[in-house]
Amino acid sequence: MILLAALSLLGAVSVAGRIAAGSTTSTTYSGCVAAVGGLLYDVTSSGTPKCKGDKLITWNSSGVPGPAGASGAKGADGKSVLTGVTAPTGKCVSGNTYIDVASGSGEVYRCPGKSWVDTGNSLIGPTGLAGASGLPGPPGPSGLPGPPGATGLPGATGLPGATGLPGATGLPGPTGMHGASGATGPRGATGASGPPGPRGSTGRAGAPGTPGPPGPTGPIGSAAAGTIYAAQPSIGSQQFGAGSNGSTLVSCPNDKVVVSGSAWMTGNAIAHGGSIPLVFEASTDGQWSSSAEIDFQQYSWQLSFNDQLVVNWSMVCAYVSGVDGH
Repeated sequence: MILLAALSLLGAVSVAGRIAAGSTTSTTYSGCVAAVGGLLYDVTSSGTPKCKGDKLITWNSSGVPGPAGASGAKGADGKSVLTGVTAPTGKCVSGNTYIDVASGSGEVYRCPGKSWVDTGNSLIGPTGLAGASGLPGPPGPSGLPGPPGATGLPGATGLPGATGLPGATGLPGPTGMHGASGATGPRGATGASGPPGPRGSTGRAGAPGTPGPPGPTGPIGSAAAGTIYAAQPSIGSQQFGAGSNGSTLVSCPNDKVVVSGSAWMTGNAIAHGGSIPLVFEASTDGQWSSSAEIDFQQYSWQLSFNDQLVVNWSMVCAYVSGVDGH
């Protein structure tokens, strides 16, 4: 029974395939029928299958074509579905349907007799619920920088900051020039008598007597000869610039001679505002002189357009007995 059912099924499939394809050619099939259970397997239309002890069977896909059948009865007229871009007008065929596709509503009309009737139905349903939000898309590219914003109003003045640490001590300033001698102060009260001191030097000579007749001119005396009196200090300074010859001459007033003195140099060409001692020469060949030469030749190279040197001196001028009629 199983074998006959299988053959009947294969025959029906083959006939259906032949009718669908419009072919009258018969195909020969072969297959194996299992000895246990009667199952059909390894069905093929090319070659012979190996049934391995089971039964091999063969059959054709179709038999000889039969005669043509009689024509069937005429069926009922079909109903038409019409569409348009406006609502339907005029006469219609009973049973037809008309859909207005231009109004956007999909309104449906029916023809129950000879005129169109609006059914009140539409092919477009109500608006559906909003769908769930989609996943965020990837970040877009960075936009171009915007134009600079307007300048804001000035902010409020901040609180005073903390006092800073003291700064480092600056370099010493240049040494100032020697000031002029101050006025003689008032005489102090006489003190108690002290013990006798050592013998002092010879005092100032008295006023000269009536001049005698001039004697012959004697030789120039030594600078060490004579008694010094009427001593007077003399302090001064002189500024030199580019083009100076490197020396200057200072003199005592009233025919007095220079008995001692010193000189030094200051100015912006001297490092760190210091001073340099200079040569102070007040006598010539051991003779008293009323002037002294201050030599700064070795420093004159420092003089330039912006450099200034100041020569300072301090000397004592006095009369010396036996010199120039004194």
